[in-house]
Amino acid sequence: MVVGPDSATALISGVTVSALAASGSQDYLVLTSAMAVIVGFCFLLFGSLKMGWVADFIPTPVMKAFVQGLVWVTIVGQIPKLLGLHPISGGFLQKLIQILEQLPDLHPLTALRRN
Repeated sequence: MVVGPDSATALISGVTVSALAASGSQDYLVLTSAMAVIVGFCFLLFGSLKMGWVADFIPTPVMKAFVQGLVWVTIVGQIPKLLGLHPISGGFLQKLIQILEQLPDLHPLTALRRN
């Protein structure tokens, strides 16, 4: 179970809110704040009810697949920035397709010099 201020929690929050509102918009800030309050309330409620045992029912392969999915979302999100490609939007598969479509336009020396 993902608990605490780590990169997986941040990624889940960012992907969830960005699916509903444009990054940096007023709606994005409101949704992020609302989600933080709701999740905080749920943690307090579940903690006071001693509900941590529920996580024992999540199989290890499921948790490993979840983390692997987070890794792939992060990689596909960072490739355009790393290679200097045009900004992309959409879901995971849409982003992956857009990256593959832009690869012929990639200049290898420019990609190697990216900071």
